Amino acid sequence: MRISALSVGVVLASLVAVANAGCPKSPNVRDSPPCGATVVDQSGKYPGSYQTITEAIDSLSPTSNASIFIFPGLFEERLVVSNKGQALAVYIECDKCSINACSLQGYQDTVCANKGLILFAKTHIVGAVDFIFGLYAVAWFEFCDIEVVGPGCITANGRKDARSPSLFVFNKGKVYGKNETYLGRPWREYSRAVFQFCYLGPIIKPEGWLEWNGDPNTENVFFKEFQNTGDGAARDKRVKFSGELTEALKITDYFTSDFRNEWCDKSCL
Repeated sequence: MRISALSVGVVLASLVAVANAGCPKSPNVRDSPPCGATVVDQSGKYPGSYQTITEAIDSLSPTSNASIFIFPGLFEERLVVSNKGQALAVYIECDKCSINACSLQGYQDTVCANKGLILFAKTHIVGAVDFIFGLYAVAWFEFCDIEVVGPGCITANGRKDARSPSLFVFNKGKVYGKNETYLGRPWREYSRAVFQFCYLGPIIKPEGWLEWNGDPNTENVFFKEFQNTGDGAARDKRVKFSGELTEALKITDYFTSDFRNEWCDKSCL
């Protein structure tokens, strides 16, 4: 598994993240550990720190909450987080983050892409109920396999107002699994999610999208599709609050121009 990011802030115990050294940082990104955090510093300079994420995870108590702060570096590790109850596979709040060639497995709430510019590339994401969600992030999923293991919805984007940049885009991915599901539902009233050039298997319900727990407040949502294929891509029975794009969204319209060279693995694009 390889995970890289630019300027990672506070990371919850179930998260794994990495920062590329030498890249410019947002003025709002934390660059020092919060009080009580377990610290990972490859250089070993920070007092009491661990040099690998695995060591930091192994040091945590299985019965209490914790946070891990990761200083800039490149980490290639196989990570296992033990948990007896529900837990996120990944929670991300950072300036720029790239998750490449990973397998992220859960049931409900597998991935929280909560804040920042986030790229998932050639990654396998497993879940059932609102398992890709978040409030503020622009998250782009490139060549990702989305596996559904239970009834529910894939996405729950929580864009709160028209000024928020929050958006989930699934580009050239594959959606498949065992149970019927919806592409998404609006966690907040300005929710945005797009599936384009994706294979949508027969598990996708004909309606495509769902209201939030029966709440009809869908006037401002942005649920779009473009040139998808597969049995689940038929749009003739889609809900009225969804639509079809006239042209595909471009990653360069949402990510900074340096993303290919500075903070992502180009081999996964």
